[in-house]
Amino acid sequence: MATDWKHYTPHLPELIDDPYPAYDWLRAHSPVHHVESEGIWAVSRYADIAEVVRDDKVFSNDEGVGYARNKAGLGLTSIDRPHHTTLRRQMLQHFSRGSVGQHKARAEALLNELLDEVIDVPGANLAQKVSMPFLARLVGEWMGIPPGDIKFVNDGATAASLVMAGDFSEEPVKQLASFGQYFDAMALRQEAARDAGAFCPGQLRTLSDALFTPTPDGYELTHDETTQMLALLAVGGNETTAQFLSAVANFLAERPDIFETIRGDRSLVPAATEELLRYLSPVQGLFRNTLSAYDLNGTVIPADVKVLLLYASGNHDPSHYENPGEFRLNRFPRGVGDADHLSFTEGIHKCLGAHLARLMIGVFINGLCDRVKTIELTGPMGRSHNALVRCIETLPVHLHAA
Repeated sequence: MATDWKHYTPHLPELIDDPYPAYDWLRAHSPVHHVESEGIWAVSRYADIAEVVRDDKVFSNDEGVGYARNKAGLGLTSIDRPHHTTLRRQMLQHFSRGSVGQHKARAEALLNELLDEVIDVPGANLAQKVSMPFLARLVGEWMGIPPGDIKFVNDGATAASLVMAGDFSEEPVKQLASFGQYFDAMALRQEAARDAGAFCPGQLRTLSDALFTPTPDGYELTHDETTQMLALLAVGGNETTAQFLSAVANFLAERPDIFETIRGDRSLVPAATEELLRYLSPVQGLFRNTLSAYDLNGTVIPADVKVLLLYASGNHDPSHYENPGEFRLNRFPRGVGDADHLSFTEGIHKCLGAHLARLMIGVFINGLCDRVKTIELTGPMGRSHNALVRCIETLPVHLHAA
């Protein structure tokens, strides 16, 4: 094991299994770290990350949140104010707590269908059999994606996440191109349906329809913007939360005491959800780019560079959280009312789907508590090499029926 992490880059293979020793070293020795080999800067302390995400005049999203350096400026994650505000308002009402709450019953039904297929089946791959299709099917239905296309869209979302994390190899790049073409064609169909009078602002059939009606400011999205926004909704709905659910199941298998405590007191689910989001941190980090030089806690970050905000490191910063390596069910006793973790970031780019993610996590935990007595790991977990999202491809388990 390395005694220091001066050589840190997000792509080191040893960080896939356990990135936290590197984060500990970065926070202590190089909290604003220049990764010379990749031409990026990594920010690892909670207070510094919080400062950056609230200063969108210097730390921009106009090159997106991944490694690529382009200024397409088409989706929420790749634009700044004021246009960001215009496009966000277009979708915000559909992602409010009340709006996403309307999908709870359907989410519970979907989860039960998936659990029916794996409970008391030794060695079932929970990641592929439950976590991924749970999110993919719900979001796919909400967006109006045909059931036969959901697997393709899910695979495309995974490829998009890999490319965002700097994997520019042939297979994910090719998949991402097909993924983009799919939503380009979908946008063309939606535009034709709108022009034919198939729907109007008061008669939306799907979430996707909302993109083809004027924003509250009266702005009409261009074809390229709607294509990008459709793809963004699919990636956001199919990747990070789905990966997190597998991590939750793995954690509850490793900590049966925590699982049993939650099973015995469901009022703990909101607090458990927020502490799991902090402790497991599904998104390790995302990028901003600097529009000007900036002095961050004594280190000057140059203009026109990519800055990686290590949210997972901030969530484990001992200067902000007492004993951050310890899972505590009482850390955020009122759930979201107390939570200050960075898993959904803050500022104008706070995750649009945070309420939906929390709903799905709560449904998932309650569903396991309802139907499963113990979660037994029956084989090794398999992760994919994604530098920005902790991805679980295989999670063989035996869910013992309650």
